Amino acid sequence: MYKINILTKGFISPNACAFLFPIIVNKRRLIDSGISYSIFQDISERIYDCDVLILDSRYFSRLWNIYGDDQILKRIEELKNKINAVLFFDISDSTGWIQSQVLPYVTAYYKSQLLKDKNLYLDNHYGNRIYTDYYHKKFNINDETPAINRKIKNKDDLNKLNISWNSGLANYSYLGPYLTSLYRYLPLEHFLRYPKYFHQNLNIRDIDVSCRMGINYPRKTVCYQRKQIRKMLSNSLRTNKITRRKYLTELRNSKIVVSPFGFGEITLKDFETFLSGSVLVKPNMSHMETYPNFYIDDNANATDTISTHTWDLSDLETLIDHILTDYDQYAEIAVNGQNRYRHYISTKDGYEEFCLYFKEIIHKHIN
Repeated sequence: MYKINILTKGFISPNACAFLFPIIVNKRRLIDSGISYSIFQDISERIYDCDVLILDSRYFSRLWNIYGDDQILKRIEELKNKINAVLFFDISDSTGWIQSQVLPYVTAYYKSQLLKDKNLYLDNHYGNRIYTDYYHKKFNINDETPAINRKIKNKDDLNKLNISWNSGLANYSYLGPYLTSLYRYLPLEHFLRYPKYFHQNLNIRDIDVSCRMGINYPRKTVCYQRKQIRKMLSNSLRTNKITRRKYLTELRNSKIVVSPFGFGEITLKDFETFLSGSVLVKPNMSHMETYPNFYIDDNANATDTISTHTWDLSDLETLIDHILTDYDQYAEIAVNGQNRYRHYISTKDGYEEFCLYFKEIIHKHIN
């Protein structure tokens, strides 16, 4: 039996919830596969008693500013000196913003999504995201306070980059966020369960397009895409936020859901859309790899799970028109996306696949 310790602040954010959710839900399956784990919210002597230590990046979020890089890195190094393997799990939203200062001090660095071309992490990207860099260079969009660059300086450190799992493996049904919040204060396993209901695409849908979204981001390069989409679609639909109940009802009655990038390429709207059975329209995702891969767009409706447009948005309106004109064909994409999502969050095979994936991560770093 391999013993894993996880240092985390717990269910303090949607990403933190999605990081811990599949581990806790699959606790018994993991034990059956030879893996036991303990969760720590602070560093104590007991944390050293393990084969592998997993560090949740959110644990350190505020500490970087309070204590500075040197002191935090020294603490991580102390952990690494006493434990066989220390894995840093970056649970932030995007393929970018690698916390490169950590790399020399950990065994491996896991991230929910990575750039397919890892060599790009050796380059500077404005805003520390490949798409914010794109909008900065192509449309001269500038942030009021440009982000400090976090590019990787040592090419050998690229070998430490690995993919963990993305934020899809949690409960995004109507009650999901409320049940997850309850678990934070009353940690009963009953509160952590995946949704069982999926709204079929075959149902009549009265709304052509839904695109509810926030646009108030502190960085102009992040919100630029969303503001442009809002401007393009303003004559045909409203994009302002509404109550969660009304929002999910709208998704279930929509043929298309447009889901732009935010702080990251992946947004929670993606998974709400899979549950609703709508066609998910995203900016091109071909630069990214993630697990599970819910984002397949090979221009083959038999396997595609999303439909995509270019980052400059020049083809977005045309794409929407094509989908609405030939909706019966594009509906296959919605069915594929929902079936793929259902596999991972609602089937025994999907649960066991996650456990195998997690076990392979652990095996990779045990001597």
